[in-house]
Amino acid sequence: MTPEQVELGYRLLLGRPPERPQVIEIHVNSGRTVEQFGWLLMQSQEFRTRMRDAAGLVGALPPPPPAGMHAMPRGRALDAMPIYYFVHIPKTAGTAMWKLLGDMFHPFVHFYHLLLAEAGGEAQLAERLAKDPQLLQSKLLVCGHFPVMHPLVQRAPRRKVLLSVLREPVERAVSFYDHVRSRADHPLHERIRDVSFSRAIAEFPEFADQVDNYQLRQLFGTVEERGIRRMLTENSYVIGRFDELPRFIEAVENVTGLKRCSELITTNVKRMPNGMESGARQPDFPAVAEELRRRNAAEIAFYEAMGPVRVTVSTRSPPTDRKKRPKA
Repeated sequence: MTPEQVELGYRLLLGRPPERPQVIEIHVNSGRTVEQFGWLLMQSQEFRTRMRDAAGLVGALPPPPPAGMHAMPRGRALDAMPIYYFVHIPKTAGTAMWKLLGDMFHPFVHFYHLLLAEAGGEAQLAERLAKDPQLLQSKLLVCGHFPVMHPLVQRAPRRKVLLSVLREPVERAVSFYDHVRSRADHPLHERIRDVSFSRAIAEFPEFADQVDNYQLRQLFGTVEERGIRRMLTENSYVIGRFDELPRFIEAVENVTGLKRCSELITTNVKRMPNGMESGARQPDFPAVAEELRRRNAAEIAFYEAMGPVRVTVSTRSPPTDRKKRPKA
């Protein structure tokens, strides 16, 4: 995206310019398409409020779907429910899951990039979370490209459940490489566009970092088996495989007690531009695939052993603000 597109999106959907130049920069560098950016703005409370106010002039809005939060049993207190974090790993059908989960948890959803834009950057967001522990108290779902060790997760106001989708590591690496080269608005596009897959891995650390056990590091903060086991024991997870998305959605429904409002529609599937060859079709791809399997040995082992869906329950006590009662 360009700065002009970001400003136009704000003016068209929110009726105002971005708060500050840093907000524009954050969105430009997010790696999202114009369509994804527009969808994010339309999920904001500000946009929904604006549309609700406008609806008063042209007629009532359509009734909410009989699913998601609208189907939640009466009397179920929001603060008694966990807070869910959807850790979106690039090229794992995350954009489609954002849409489905966003509808399912509406209106108690927040998006990482919007939080980041509102705060003005990572340091400011971390400071804001430290000063205001209740920032996310009124939310049930936070979505975005953040790791499990991010302050958003570590400062969860109550018991947390981590949701994510994993993809076969070599397949995901190919998809990510093709995506970077075919998307002019991706931050790595200019550097990787005319570079072979093997060179991208060997010569560009910022690219290699995202195809080297990246999924494990995002979800667990480690690639070591002992550390992964500890994280699975101490945290609640619902992890699905990219090739088993319907079963992942069913598991999320079972864990949350909510039902989907819409069907899963996969997006972001695009062909390579004319004259550009997929990484899987390059002459040295067999050697590249072997190198990726070597680098991602830990991730491949986890992926092959996890089954269609993996659900764990935390053994930790949830955080609480209740004061200790004096002994009688």
